[in-house]
Amino acid sequence: MEWKVESTGTPAKLLMSPVSWIRTKDLHILTSGPVKFTADDRFDWKHQPDSSDWSLRLTKSQVTDSGIYECQVNTDPKMNRKITLDIGFVPLRNSLYEDSDSSMTMVDDEGESPVRGETVTKILGKEEQFVKIGSTITFTCVIIIPGEPVSQVDWLKNGRQVSFQASRGGIIVSTEKSEGRATSRLILADVKPQDSGNYTCKPGNSKSHSIALVVIEGERTEAMQRHKNGGALRRIPVTQVCLIGALYLVYNSVVF
Repeated sequence: MEWKVESTGTPAKLLMSPVSWIRTKDLHILTSGPVKFTADDRFDWKHQPDSSDWSLRLTKSQVTDSGIYECQVNTDPKMNRKITLDIGFVPLRNSLYEDSDSSMTMVDDEGESPVRGETVTKILGKEEQFVKIGSTITFTCVIIIPGEPVSQVDWLKNGRQVSFQASRGGIIVSTEKSEGRATSRLILADVKPQDSGNYTCKPGNSKSHSIALVVIEGERTEAMQRHKNGGALRRIPVTQVCLIGALYLVYNSVVF
C-alpha cells in the first residue's frame, strides 16, 4: 500500500520544502523529508531526486493501522491533506483484486464478485460523487487484464480526453503498471462547477468505466450526500412555512 504526494501548484516550492507524514491518532511523525522518525520497519518513504513526488509506503498492513494519516508541506501558508485508511478482512471471492504484500483487499462498492480471470476496469468509489468548490479530488481506476499488459489508459470527461496541458491547470494523470494490472489516477485541484460531468477511465485494450462528479457549494454538500445515502431532507414549500408562521401568530394573539 503506497500513498503518493504530487505538486499541483509550484513544483519549485515543494522542492525546497520538507514533506512530512503524520499518523494523527497518536500525533506521531512517521517521516519528514528524508528522515524517518518511526522504528516500525513497515513504514518507509520514497522520493525521486529533483522531483516533487514524495511517497509513504506501508507494507504488511494490519487492522490496527486504520485511521487518519496527514501529509504536511512546510510552505507559507502551510499545505496539508488528510487520508482515511480503513483496513478490514474481506473474503477473497469478494475482492476486486488482491495485494500479495498485504492482507488488505479492494472491494467493489456494489458487493459484486468479478470472476477470477475476468477483465476488470473499475473507478473506485461511488458512482456519483459530490465535492465542494475548491476541493482536490482523486479518481483511482484499477484495470486487470489477466495474461497481457495493460496498454495506454486515457481519462475522458463527457467523452472528450482530459489533458494535463489544458489551460485549466491543476490536472495530474499518473499510471502505474505491473504484469496484467494497472492503477491510473486522475487528480483535479481547486475544482469548479464547470468540472462537473461524467469521467471515464478508458484502457486501450479493455472495457471502460465511468462515474459522475458534481461540484457544489460547501453548505449543500452534506445535504446532497445525505440525500444520496437515503437520508434526504424533506423540503417544505414556502407557502406551508408562511401558513405555519401565521397560525402561530394568531394563536399567540388569542391566548395573550
